[in-house]
Amino acid sequence: MQTKTVHIQIEGMSCGHCANFIHRTLDELDGIVEKEVSLENAQASVQYDDSKITASAIVKAIDETHFKVAGIQ
Repeated sequence: MQTKTVHIQIEGMSCGHCANFIHRTLDELDGIVEKEVSLENAQASVQYDDSKITASAIVKAIDETHFKVAGIQ
């Protein structure tokens, strides 16, 4: 298994429920190894198995919520 990490800046999170919603969205994706969603930093750090999912698919899943991806590192 080859893992990669992506850091995604997310606009629109205003409370713990927002961060939990992003966390649950990531839980539904196959190939996510580890994730941390930070309300304070407006960011999700996601470690994923790149043989099962791509960074762009992770970003797309977040974009399909009512939150906006503001940047990717």
